[in-house]
Amino acid sequence: SVVDEVVSLVNTRRTRMEGGALHIGELLDPFPTAEGLAELGDEIRGSRLLMGQVVGPKLQHSAVLVRTHLMPEQDSERVHDAVLALLERHNAPAFKLTLAGLPAMMVTMKTRMFGDLRVLVGLALGVMVLVLIFLFRHPLGVVAPLIVVVMSLMWTFAFMATVGFPMTLMSNIMPSFLICVGLGAAIHIVSVYRDELLAGHAGKEAVIRAVATTGRPVFFTSLTTMVGLLSFKFASVEPLAEMGMAGAFGIAAAFVHSLVFLPIALSFNRGSLMGRSPGQEGDGLDRFLAFCNGLSSGATPADARRRRSTTLAVGAVLCVIAGLGMSRLVVAHDPISWLPDNEPLKVAFATIDREIGGTANIQLLIDTDGPHGIADIHLLRGLEALEKHIHTYRDPKGRGAVVGHSMSLLDVVKETNQALHGGDPTWYRLPETQRGASDLLFMFESAGAAQMRRLATTDMKRTQMTIRVKWLDATAYLPLAEHVDRGVIEHLGGVAKVRTTGASYTMLSVVTRVISDVLRSFGAAFVLITLFMILLLGDLRLGLIAMVPNLMPILFIGGIMGHGGVPIDMVNLMIASIAIGVAVDDTIHFLYHFRVIHRAGGTVDEAIAAAMQHCGRAIVSTSV
Repeated sequence: SVVDEVVSLVNTRRTRMEGGALHIGELLDPFPTAEGLAELGDEIRGSRLLMGQVVGPKLQHSAVLVRTHLMPEQDSERVHDAVLALLERHNAPAFKLTLAGLPAMMVTMKTRMFGDLRVLVGLALGVMVLVLIFLFRHPLGVVAPLIVVVMSLMWTFAFMATVGFPMTLMSNIMPSFLICVGLGAAIHIVSVYRDELLAGHAGKEAVIRAVATTGRPVFFTSLTTMVGLLSFKFASVEPLAEMGMAGAFGIAAAFVHSLVFLPIALSFNRGSLMGRSPGQEGDGLDRFLAFCNGLSSGATPADARRRRSTTLAVGAVLCVIAGLGMSRLVVAHDPISWLPDNEPLKVAFATIDREIGGTANIQLLIDTDGPHGIADIHLLRGLEALEKHIHTYRDPKGRGAVVGHSMSLLDVVKETNQALHGGDPTWYRLPETQRGASDLLFMFESAGAAQMRRLATTDMKRTQMTIRVKWLDATAYLPLAEHVDRGVIEHLGGVAKVRTTGASYTMLSVVTRVISDVLRSFGAAFVLITLFMILLLGDLRLGLIAMVPNLMPILFIGGIMGHGGVPIDMVNLMIASIAIGVAVDDTIHFLYHFRVIHRAGGTVDEAIAAAMQHCGRAIVSTSV
């Protein structure tokens, strides 16, 4: 079996004296009769072990806690599906069963996100088909770029399957990223090819010229994007590193297909100008590009300076507004909040938090080398003080008490002490002496060895404390973790070695690491992309200026999120990667052509106008 233990109302521990001996049995052994239910209800209400841990205070909710082996994600999904099928078989109008817990959340989120991904990628490709039809109005202009993207995705997924990279919540953003970047390179080539046809070049010559003028910037755009993704290789979270490697492979595949398959496909064109007409004066897009060009030029130098100053001033104001929005950004990763309110999992989480102590938990693993092991009275008193300290925690954001029930060796010692004194509740406490503590634990272990194994190792040197807590966004557990750590140092420092784990710490650790890794990788990628810009453009000043339009989209996204109250989480943090990927591609294409004209002797205004004419349509098209 993959199940280590199941704890429920049926088999919860009952400690009592029978015939002068300590007896450790199960609550419902023997199973109660109808007449004994009222007495059983009173016993449950008076049990600290049950209330808030297995049963809710109204006796209308009960939890069945299933602890399994540590297992891979795929096996966890199979167990989840099997348990869900079991619940569905036993559900009844007066006996409603729902599944909760971190594994259930992971499976539900993965199922929903991948389901959404299939739908949204399909819709995105459909919309892109319509845009390509509008832009190029020819089957080759529509089908060829899409085939480049689809083949790149197929190569990427084949690579992941070959090397054993699974699809995860991290890598679910990758198809969107590859579609954006891969389609952008293809559109640039097709757009320039069309312009070459319009300039009077024959089909083969137009293909050659299009690849000749776009090949170098496409290479650099692919290289910078790959470097940005490969920077994730050094992340401490494995799925993030795998996503970076797979994404870089996908970008390389898109580059190869853009320069190998796409020219072959375009060679089948038989004279169509793909949406342009000979002698055409200009359409709406041309007029928009002329307007953009006019923002930095004018009929006279004074007019040009005025327009540039106005444009820069407006840009500065927008950046300030965006910066104010970014200052309001908060980090909050809470996958449960993403689900609709009627989602059974979300309802189950809320019910458990409200009625049975909390959905998440904190585990304290306690090691001691003292002569009395975990029976040391000083250790037990420290545990008791630590437990009280943890229960004093109040959420700083006004959510009140988030700590629910706690369970540890203390319960065993206290309930055994109470049983030895006729069940008197006043004796539910620790003994006064070391001898008393050792005797109580010895008696309990002798009467219920299997129960003791749930809480302590065989050598009685290691034990654990479990604290139930309400479900919060991952970063909200940070002050709680600090509160627990202070209590450990204060009450168990020098007495035992304590390590913290559990669902709350896992979520906090993973989210903190991922955000840290992404920001660190993003910073490294930004530096490398800046160096590539300087190398490509052959000019330090121009390379540094080039990074300004690459940062502004991220600044604006952060500003919109801040003003709109959208928190940064582990998933939408990846939007920055897409934003800078698309922005860098556009910047490289524009500045590469600017540099070619400027070095050929053209003025700055002439170089800007030529670059706008050469790749402006493609930049707008890829952005759309």
